[in-house]
Amino acid sequence: MKLTVFIKPNSKQAPKIVKNEDFWTIFVKSPPIDDKANIEAAQLIAKDFNLAKSKVNLIKGHKARYKTFEIKL
Repeated sequence: MKLTVFIKPNSKQAPKIVKNEDFWTIFVKSPPIDDKANIEAAQLIAKDFNLAKSKVNLIKGHKARYKTFEIKL
């Protein structure tokens, strides 16, 4: 399953997931440095699906705010 998300790093509302029809918006507290925001977003997605962190992989958008994650169910 592929999931498109919009990441908002350094957010004061973090951690929070807002689900829309087209994509999810994920507010993370981590800065967008050294993949910290991506890792936190993957952890939040895994927690939302009740999966292990290893089941969620970032496949597109490593340096962009719009990202595509692959979720192995």
